Amino acid sequence: MTDSSSGSRTDSDDTPRPAAPGGFFGRLVAAVQNGIEIARFGGLGEREPSPYVVMAEERHHRLRHYFPGASGSDRPAAILVPPLMLSAEVWDVAPDSSAVAALHDLGADPWVVDFGSPETEEGGLDRTLSDHVVAVSRAVDVVRAETGRDVHLMGYSQGGMFCYQAAAFRNVAFEESSGIASLVTFGSPVDMYAALPVDLPVDVLADILGSLGRLQSNLFPTGIPAWATRIGFQLLDPVKAVRQRIDFARQLYDREALQAREGIGRFLEREGWEAFPGPALKDFIEHLIASNRMLQGGFVVDERTATLASITCPILAFVGDTDSIAPAPGVQAIRVAAPEADSYEAHLPGGHFALVVGSRATGITWPTVAAWLDWQEGRGRCPENVTPVPLPSERVASEGGIMEQLGEGLGVALEVGRELFESASGLIGKPVDALDLMSGTIAPQLP
Repeated sequence: MTDSSSGSRTDSDDTPRPAAPGGFFGRLVAAVQNGIEIARFGGLGEREPSPYVVMAEERHHRLRHYFPGASGSDRPAAILVPPLMLSAEVWDVAPDSSAVAALHDLGADPWVVDFGSPETEEGGLDRTLSDHVVAVSRAVDVVRAETGRDVHLMGYSQGGMFCYQAAAFRNVAFEESSGIASLVTFGSPVDMYAALPVDLPVDVLADILGSLGRLQSNLFPTGIPAWATRIGFQLLDPVKAVRQRIDFARQLYDREALQAREGIGRFLEREGWEAFPGPALKDFIEHLIASNRMLQGGFVVDERTATLASITCPILAFVGDTDSIAPAPGVQAIRVAAPEADSYEAHLPGGHFALVVGSRATGITWPTVAAWLDWQEGRGRCPENVTPVPLPSERVASEGGIMEQLGEGLGVALEVGRELFESASGLIGKPVDALDLMSGTIAPQLP
């Protein structure tokens, strides 16, 4: 077992910093001071992450056990799985936005699968999707051996897809119990065609996506580097990316507000991104997207053919109401893909990232997950905001077309511009001076 270690840094000096004075000049001085410190140190301070030990280390993953001293037979074991593009720290981003800390405080025993950085791990860029699914399955074995109980397997985005596949694989590979008490996913699509922003015939989509797969093999044979995954993710929702930068600029004078958001900002802008291995990306595009094998046809894991239809454990799928990466129809397709399982859903008023990070996750997601665990462990009732996933024929058609989505995005962009103008005008009273201040003082601090 290896203890986690991390250095920590407080403010650049030990002198308590008073709140920023009011008025234009007070805010200007505070903004300059904060900007200089961010430029020098990369932030306004670092925090110590939640404590964990590495309980297992294998070729394709490490298994972290958080708060190991607090484990007990009454705590349900929860294994958290990140997607390939994000580091395992997505589950422990900041003190007030930590999934592992929240689950621990709510009575669970959190474990995290860490795939490491493919660009630095030996053979990391040669990994396939199957390698990651098998790694998740191995984590289930270790946690069951350590705790003596079945586990609740949870995954965010593609990590949730790994959880679905691992559960299906274990049902095929092991004749006895799969060892999984329930599945919980966050923004994890099953019908990949439903997640696409265009409505084209299936055969046309398959041809287009197949061509993209071949193009990817030529352009990125070893995989997509971490910096490219970050840019690609941000381009999926450019309006939100711009809005986050504007929010940062508006709050540059407010040290307390910056510190509250710093963990999330660092994660999204620098520290949270990992490369996407070439073979895994090829599998993802050709099999899971172009052939849509999560929904139909099945997939191969460790030379065994599996299908989500074999899953029988209860499933809870979180859906972001404004999630453009994993829209509701793609997530809700688990009801069709796993007809033998009791499938439930919980909606969150937010986008893809807000499902697991931020104030809504802290206030809604993790209390709901904790209540779900209690229900599955026979200690409570079904959470009030958890309902059965409706069949396609039962759903209310509320999704707009691509032009409606573009129109909504334009409306948000105009609203962002209005807020920026009002904020700048209120800061110093002169819009022209505000723009000059932002270009000369704040803009250099933006990524």
